[in-house]
Amino acid sequence: MARRLAALTIACAVIPALVFAQVSNSALPDSGTTPNSPFYFLKTWKEQIQLFFTFDTEQKARRYLHLAEVRLAEYQRMIEKGTLQQAQGKYQEIADKTLMKYEDQLNSALQKAEELKNKGKDIKDLYQKVEEATSKHLQVLQENLARVPEAAKKGIEKAIEASSKVLDKAVETVGRKSIHQLESEFYGEMDNWQTYRNEPYGFEFRYPSDWIRNPAWADQETENYVSFQSPPKHYKIARKVEEEGLTGLSLEILINPTKEYKNLEEFVDEDKEENQSHRIATPATKLINSVQFYAYNTWHMGEHWHYYTLINHQIIHLRFGLSDVATAPESASLYSEFQKVSQDILSTFKFISPS
Repeated sequence: MARRLAALTIACAVIPALVFAQVSNSALPDSGTTPNSPFYFLKTWKEQIQLFFTFDTEQKARRYLHLAEVRLAEYQRMIEKGTLQQAQGKYQEIADKTLMKYEDQLNSALQKAEELKNKGKDIKDLYQKVEEATSKHLQVLQENLARVPEAAKKGIEKAIEASSKVLDKAVETVGRKSIHQLESEFYGEMDNWQTYRNEPYGFEFRYPSDWIRNPAWADQETENYVSFQSPPKHYKIARKVEEEGLTGLSLEILINPTKEYKNLEEFVDEDKEENQSHRIATPATKLINSVQFYAYNTWHMGEHWHYYTLINHQIIHLRFGLSDVATAPESASLYSEFQKVSQDILSTFKFISPS
C-alpha cells in the first residue's frame, strides 16, 4: 500500500491540468445532512429519485461522480466534527458504509463513461472531469489517513485503492501514463533513496542516497528543523573551483510549532501580505502526490524554492536552495538536474500516522 501511495505522487505531479490546480477540502461539495443524522434517509431518497429521472448516460455519469464527492464530503464532515472519535464502535460502521458508497458511486460513474466510450462517443472532457475529481479525492483521503483512529484506516485505504484505479483508467483514456506505469518507472530509479520520517508531525519523504545531513547544522537538528545537502561533487562542478561556504542544492525542513492555522488558505493570505521581498515568481498552489503545496521562488544569495503544506494545523516548510554560483550560465545543465531532483523529492512526500 505504501508503495502505491508513493506512486500516486508521481501521477499527480505529471498531470498538467492539475499541477497548479486549487485543490483543498473546501473544493468538495457541501456535505449537507451527514449519515449519522436520523433524517439522512430523506437525502438518499431524493438522490435516488434524481438518478432515476436522469436518462442521458453522460449526465448520469456526472451525477454519480457528484454523489461520490458528496459521500466523501460527508465522511470529511464527520471527521471534522470528531464523530469517529466520540463513539468509534457505532459511528465507525456508519463511516465505513459511507466510504463504501463513495467507492460504488465512483465506479458507477466510470461504468457509465465506459458505456459511452464503447459506443464511440467522444467524452474526453468527461474523463478529464473524473481525473480531476479523483486526484482531489486522493488528496483528501491521504490527509485523513493520518487523522482517523486506527480502526478507520482500513476503510480509507480501500477507498484510496478504488479511487486510484479509477484515476488510472481516466489518465490512460486521455492519453497519459497510468499509475501502474509510473509506479514501475518511479521505483526503478529511486529504490536506493533514503527516507526521512518525521513521526511527531506525521510526514515522510525520500531523498537521494548520496545526499548527507548538513554537518554545519547537525547540532541544531530537531523534529522542527533538519537540513540536507547534495554531495560535494555537485557543487565542485558548479563552481569549478571549490570555495568554502557555497553549496549546490540544499533542502531544509522548517516547522514553527507555536503557530497554528485553520487551513492552508489562511496561511497563504497571511504570507501574501507579509513576505513580498526577494520573490521572483508568482505564488501558486500545486498538487503533488495528492498533497496541496503553496509554492514560490525567491532570490537571495542564490535561488530558493519554497513549498508549504499543512499538517494538523501546522505549516511544514520545505525550502530548496541553490547557490548563486550553481545558477550561473555555465552551470545550466546542473541547474536543470537540481530542478529535477527537487521535484523528485517532492513527489515522494506523503502523510503518515503521527506518533
